[in-house]
Order: sequence, then structure tokens, then C-alpha cells
Amino acid sequence: MSGEKVLVLNATGKVGRNTCRALKEAGFNVYGTTRSNTSELKKLGVHPVRCNYTDRSDLDHALAETGAKKVFSITDYFLAAKSKPEVEIQHGKNAIDAAKAAQVDHFIFVSVVDAEFFNEHVKHIKTKIVIEDYLRKSGIPYSILRPTAFFENFDDPKNWNPLKKGALKFLSTKTIKYYLRLPKHLRT
Repeated sequence: MSGEKVLVLNATGKVGRNTCRALKEAGFNVYGTTRSNTSELKKLGVHPVRCNYTDRSDLDHALAETGAKKVFSITDYFLAAKSKPEVEIQHGKNAIDAAKAAQVDHFIFVSVVDAEFFNEHVKHIKTKIVIEDYLRKSGIPYSILRPTAFFENFDDPKNWNPLKKGALKFLSTKTIKYYLRLPKHLRT
């Protein structure tokens, strides 16, 4: 995998920035989309690509410019989609369609664990199911990551901060039966 090109969408967000760092440390040639903050990505050793990751034509251009054959995608319901489910779904579809047109080798989408078990009132999670289904039907080789929580669920000063309240609640009450066990040579 060393030297392979990967395009990280929404690279200056919390998840995107940390994904860029991890991929860089793993030896990938990492490109990250940003609307304006190229210096932050350059500090990480990431090639910044000016791109509005929500816009299909920008995505087409970013994939053509970088030649990346792997894409890491996360959608942003609250900010980029302005809390509109149909907008977040379109953002996800745009990324998948652009990747398909560019004939990427692998598409990684970040969803959320147990998304199918949430009721229809949890719109920011139900959108993930629609995007997952679209990805499955796209014909692109893919992986869907379903974390149990994002860091902002633990330390979100703008909304609430359970770390300071002394209690943590997770998005799911389901027991997780399976987990990823890294081979010995990859453990730190």
C-alpha cells in the first residue's frame, strides 16, 4: 500500500484530519479536500486539494487532479448539510457517483453503528442507511465503517460535554460481538 494515492474528503474536519494523519503514517500518498485551509493539511504532510466536497463537479475535478484510486468519505449532517437529510444524502451520492466515474479501486464510507435500529426521528443517522444502500448498489468496491461514537460525542463544548459531567452514554445499547483484531506486526 505504500505510496498509493488516497483522497480524503472533508479532510480538515475532526475525523478527516485524523484519518489523513493515520493514512500518512501508514505510508499512503494522501490528498485531502479543503475549501480554504491548505496550511493545516500541509503541516500534516497531506497534499491539499481545493474542493467543496459536497459539490459533484468539484469532486470530479479533485479525483482527476489527484489520480487517487481510493476515497475516504464522511458526510456532515449538521454543518455542510445544514441539518437537512436530503442534502446530506445528496452529498453522499455525489461522492459515490464521482468515485464511480473516476473508477476508484476502493471507497470507504463512515456511517454509524446500528443505524438501522434508530427510529425515523433520528434523521442524522437514518441518512447513513440511505447512503450505505446507494454505495452497495454502485458496484464500487467498498468498506463501510460503523463506529460506535465519534470523539465529539465525548468532548463537544458547543453542545454538551459528558466528560465534564462524569458520565458517558453511547449511541447503541446493542452488545458488540465482533471486533477487529490487528495482526501482531501492526499492534503498537
